[in-house]
Amino acid sequence: MQKDEFEKAERRLLNFGHTLGHALENQYELSHGQAIAIGMTYACHISEQLSGFLQTEKVVKVLEQYGLPTYAAFNKKKAIEVLKMDKKRERKEMNYILLDKIGKGIVKSIPVTQLEKIINNL
Repeated sequence: MQKDEFEKAERRLLNFGHTLGHALENQYELSHGQAIAIGMTYACHISEQLSGFLQTEKVVKVLEQYGLPTYAAFNKKKAIEVLKMDKKRERKEMNYILLDKIGKGIVKSIPVTQLEKIINNL
């Protein structure tokens, strides 16, 4: 991997929590930080299912220590429709930033239909 490609891949990891977070930010009166914190929580749960991540409770505890929201009731159907327009989507797959462990993010290409099922079950 060339340096530019590596830097691009590393920058992608900064989007942790942003995929669902942006969908919620646009629907509700949330600050960017609040929406991303909720997105991070749900990304942890998705990480549990797809990468075996085991530290969701630890992430949630840290977010809550800083006064950030971690869970929210939201219109899942509407959020999924917004997700389908996300710039990280490539054809029928979404490049979602997940955690392998705390401090180690991964970019996982998830079929939109699978992501929709996961979100509906959360």
